[in-house]
Amino acid sequence: MNNFLTSAKRLVTLMVIFYYHLKGEALAYNCMGVAYQKLGQKNPDHYRFALDNHMKHSQIGDIAGKFIASVNIGMVYSALGEIEKAGSFHQTALKYAIQMSSVAGQTIAVGNIGSIGVS
Repeated sequence: MNNFLTSAKRLVTLMVIFYYHLKGEALAYNCMGVAYQKLGQKNPDHYRFALDNHMKHSQIGDIAGKFIASVNIGMVYSALGEIEKAGSFHQTALKYAIQMSSVAGQTIAVGNIGSIGVS
């Protein structure tokens, strides 16, 4: 019985470490993506690195992370002049905002959709 409890405690510890590792990894991809996004304003070649990092963030993030990644990907595609792709990602962001019942998130997504329609 004692071995079982020890093993169970170790398993819980590993699960907690894995959970926080993924959160940290997702945050790191987001931060790198945003940094490359900023650099892309001076050198558009950096936008591809931004997209790579935001896509990785989207793959491993929780629903809020997927929302943020979708917004950022939409913004990068908009900066690249790829309006259809930008619109698609902003619509995806809107879906995540609705799933989270986030009025603020919905406002951001709808505003981004509107901004690419105007440009």
